[in-house]
Amino acid sequence: MKKYPRSELLPIANKIKNRLKKIKGVIRVEIAGSIRRKKEMVKDIDILVSAKNHELVIEKFVNMSEVGSVVSKGSTRSSVKLKKGINVDLRVVDDSSYGAALQYFTGSKYHSIKMRQIAIKKGLKLNEYGVFDRKTNKKLAGKSEKSVYKILGMKYVKPEERY
Repeated sequence: MKKYPRSELLPIANKIKNRLKKIKGVIRVEIAGSIRRKKEMVKDIDILVSAKNHELVIEKFVNMSEVGSVVSKGSTRSSVKLKKGINVDLRVVDDSSYGAALQYFTGSKYHSIKMRQIAIKKGLKLNEYGVFDRKTNKKLAGKSEKSVYKILGMKYVKPEERY
């Protein structure tokens, strides 16, 4: 898959982010993935949204004027290829899961695996929806990234330091 300089994709990502922010019912929007980790070269744009109406956000996203084709479209996620050939992945979650989803979709893959291993050792389960007690399945954290790190007994790690 082709990689692009982050400096080339960041303005495009910000334009999409700002457009998604204006949709009724949207609570928070953030660019995730390797762009958020400030990698020099990136292969795509990842955007996370918390909203009351997931379907509305997906519908507006896939119908943006920059979209060349829709790769996939579901009720909480969608992937498009822009007319410029750049892939953009969108994930829409409830606000109570936003922090966990932001951590998960920012990565890196290795960092996320390490965090899940720590969760398991503590009798917890970590995924993009939050941190849960393994026995009761009760949600313990997930609204903010810092709450996810805290419940795992970890110091918050800045996105650009997640290897």
